[in-house]
Amino acid sequence: MMRDRPATPDDTPAIHKLVSACDPDSSLDSIAADLARPAIVLARDTVVVHDDGELVAWAWVHMGRRAQVNVHPDYRGRGIGTRLLAWAEARSLELGSSRLGQNVPDSRTDAAKLLRANGYEPKATAWLLEIAMEREPEVPALDGITVRSFRDGDGLAAYQMMEKAFNEWQQRPHEYGEWAQQTIERETFVPELSPLAFAGERLVGAVLSLDVFAQGYVERVAVDREFRNRGIARGLLLEAFRGFYRQGRRACRLWTHSDTGALSLYERVGMSVVRSSTHFSKPLQHDHRG
Repeated sequence: MMRDRPATPDDTPAIHKLVSACDPDSSLDSIAADLARPAIVLARDTVVVHDDGELVAWAWVHMGRRAQVNVHPDYRGRGIGTRLLAWAEARSLELGSSRLGQNVPDSRTDAAKLLRANGYEPKATAWLLEIAMEREPEVPALDGITVRSFRDGDGLAAYQMMEKAFNEWQQRPHEYGEWAQQTIERETFVPELSPLAFAGERLVGAVLSLDVFAQGYVERVAVDREFRNRGIARGLLLEAFRGFYRQGRRACRLWTHSDTGALSLYERVGMSVVRSSTHFSKPLQHDHRG
C-alpha cells in the first residue's frame, strides 16, 4: 500500500537511491544539501511516497519557485508524478509564488510531456560538460593577478563576489547562510582544489570544487564583471583541473546554465557537452475568491 509523508534527513540514502535511478549524476551529498536548505521546511515542503516500505517517489518545493519531482522508473505511468506535481503547485501557491519551475533531463521525454500537458513551457537549458585529461593541464600565468587556494576566512568575500556575478541572471539573491550551506560548508567541499584570483587584496574570481564523483567536479565559477575577458576564468578552471589531475582524476565536470552565457568559455577550455536538461516553468493562478 502506498503512503505519503514528509521527508526527514534519515531518508537521504533512500532518496539518493531513488534519484540515481532517474539521474545518474545525482550524489548523496547533493541530496543532503537540498534537504538542509534553510528555506525548506521538511514537514511542509517535501513529500516521500512509500510502497510497502520502499521509497518510490519524492518531491520538494523551494521557496515556492522551484520544485523537483522524481518517480522510480518501475512506478511510472500510475499517476504518481501527476499527483506530486499538483502537490508542488499547491504548495507553491501557499508560499505566495506566481511561477513554478522544474529541471528535467532531456532524456526524460515522458517527464517533459507531462509538464507540457500541465501548462509548463521550456525557458532555459542546462548543460553538463566534461574535460578529459590525458596529460596534466598547463596553467597560464595571469598578468597582475595572484592565484591561491581557498582558505578559512575567504567565505564572505567569495560569497559577495559570486553573488554579485550570479545576480546578473539568477532569479533571486541568496543569503550568506544558504550560499555557504550549498558550497563551502558541504562535507565534500575541497578548499585546496578551489582556486581564488586576487588583484592586490581584492578577490576578483573564484572556482569552488567538490569531491562528489569519480571525476573532478567544479560546483561554481565566477569572475567580477570589471575583470572579465582577461583569461581569469580560464586560468582558474585549468588550475582546478590540474589539481584534480594530480589527485589521479582523469576527467572533470561542471554544469552551466544558458542564462549565464558561459557555454562557449567552457568549450574553449576543452570541455564538451555530456548531457543536457531543460528548465520548464509555469505561471500559477491564485484563487482570489472569498
